Amino acid sequence: MRIISFILNIRLLNTYLRKIEFNSRPFSGRGKKIFFPSWTVILLLISMLSVFCTPEKLEPGIPVNFDTIQSEEYDPVMEKGLDVGKNISIEGYLGLTDMMTLQTSTILVTLYEQKDRSGKELSVSIPVGTKENQIESLPDSYTMDDLKVRTHLKEVAGTKDKVRIHGIRLGSKKEGSIYVQSKWIEKVPIEN
Repeated sequence: MRIISFILNIRLLNTYLRKIEFNSRPFSGRGKKIFFPSWTVILLLISMLSVFCTPEKLEPGIPVNFDTIQSEEYDPVMEKGLDVGKNISIEGYLGLTDMMTLQTSTILVTLYEQKDRSGKELSVSIPVGTKENQIESLPDSYTMDDLKVRTHLKEVAGTKDKVRIHGIRLGSKKEGSIYVQSKWIEKVPIEN
């Protein structure tokens, strides 16, 4: 929807800009000078920017658990030559692995079924940064206490907090690698 709105705004702006006189010669060649009010150009530019500045709607994923996420039902499907994964949500406790040495724009963390990092586990890719739904960059030598993830409400979640990850389930059981590409994260109150 954003792309369609952007294209329509570009076409409108292009149509009006053709009517603006850029030099001393009239644009139409018939001796008529057409002037375009500058406030209209500004309004068009603001409407185009609003398309890209509007925050993305946070859509909850299909609730799954550590057993059901393995199902082929959630395997990505091929659409127009691309693997398209299902939007899911899963709850657990975040943790870091010892083998993680390379940081790029995302960090692969482990989501554990239990607070003590026991039970089943799942890899989750989280974007690096200091904004909501991002993981803070890790130092070269890190411990579990260095893991700090900002939720969609800008709360900080660590290894002792239960979280719900909403994201795209990628990979397949056949390939032997199932992981989630995180879209947004929320803290879950821990039941006593």
